[in-house]
Amino acid sequence: MSAFELNKVAGAVLFAALVAMIAYIAAKNVFDSHTVGHDVFSANDHYPVPGNMLNEIEEIDLSNKEEEAIEVSFLDLVSTAGIESGKKVFKKCAACHTIDSNGANKAGPNLWKIVGRQVASIDGFGYSEALKSLGGIWDVERLGAFLLNPKEYVPGTKMGFSGIKKDRKRADLVRFLITLDTESK
Repeated sequence: MSAFELNKVAGAVLFAALVAMIAYIAAKNVFDSHTVGHDVFSANDHYPVPGNMLNEIEEIDLSNKEEEAIEVSFLDLVSTAGIESGKKVFKKCAACHTIDSNGANKAGPNLWKIVGRQVASIDGFGYSEALKSLGGIWDVERLGAFLLNPKEYVPGTKMGFSGIKKDRKRADLVRFLITLDTESK
């Protein structure tokens, strides 16, 4: 390597170090709002709260706030869910499932008319023994629970999907699946 090439490499390293140092200093000044220079704010540097307001704040009972939260059922979420949003969520499922009438099975079974259908009922699809033994029908609440965490809902299922954790997205998906009982999607 020639001296010119060594100078270019050394210059690039120094330039990168200079950029990193400037970025560090700028970020520290922008995001470190609790210090001015090296002096830490004292307790008197905050917005003053009148003494009588502090007494009122202490009297508030926060012990039962969790119990007062209104819990919405999954069925209620599905009733107000968005079909178009569910169609977008289904893109995660499309790698393994089809949704066409008489559609082919992929890694997972066809989901045409899944809501109201018997569990593990598509002829020719190799369901896991765990899913076969589940029995019953796929109703809205059961689909919601399964889609939250398939491996927890049906231990031993072959479905490798980790689930949809957000209730709203899961409700949108189930609402979309409900619409798959007509030829017009």
